[in-house]
Amino acid sequence: MKNLKAKSACLILCVFVTVFCGCAPRTTTLFEDSFENISVGKYPSGTGWRNLFSGRNAYVSDSVAHAGSKSFRLESHPNWSRTDYVALTEIPDRLTYEASVYADPTPGRSAFVGFVEAFANMGPVYHNFRIYSGDGSTGKVMFHAQPNKPYTELGRFSVDRWVRVRADLDFTNLTANLWVDGKLLARDVNIAPKEFDDPSYGHVVLGKWGATEYNWRGGGTGVIYIDNVRICARQ
Repeated sequence: MKNLKAKSACLILCVFVTVFCGCAPRTTTLFEDSFENISVGKYPSGTGWRNLFSGRNAYVSDSVAHAGSKSFRLESHPNWSRTDYVALTEIPDRLTYEASVYADPTPGRSAFVGFVEAFANMGPVYHNFRIYSGDGSTGKVMFHAQPNKPYTELGRFSVDRWVRVRADLDFTNLTANLWVDGKLLARDVNIAPKEFDDPSYGHVVLGKWGATEYNWRGGGTGVIYIDNVRICARQ
């Protein structure tokens, strides 16, 4: 009876870890941030965040949160994006990243989460999700798998809410499985390597993971929030 109870407790614990702790067993966490340990109004440099494109401002906010009470708020200038990133010291052959995004619901706005790079005054994004506000009522979630290729549309959603995105990247087989709000929506999407030459910009190494409030068009400022960022290496 004691052994049965112990096995039952172990099973419950394993289910809890798999469901609630993000990265599944046989993974190594490379980076994670829920922003709960950063004071409201402060920039989260202590957890590794850096600015790539200045925009207007960025700081930890308690206005909205996907979990807990805080999130990371990014605000762009008119016609000038805001991008912030964390640098990865390791780029494994199999990598999973996930994040919650609250995009600006203003029609025509876009938020991006994924890999970023800087070339002169340009900030192209790679292997990233685009959360697009559409007409301000119904938006779209898309994924950019390869340079100079169309985005893969994953689905539509009602704007003005949190969207949880996840990419399982396999740089050995150059494929990705893509998730939105816990649902697997695309399997074995072809992706570029973790290091490659982009004909538009030059040599790219996927070593910076970031978030962007995209505001090159439409004028005015834009605001996005991100929360519960987690990046893992998979076996």
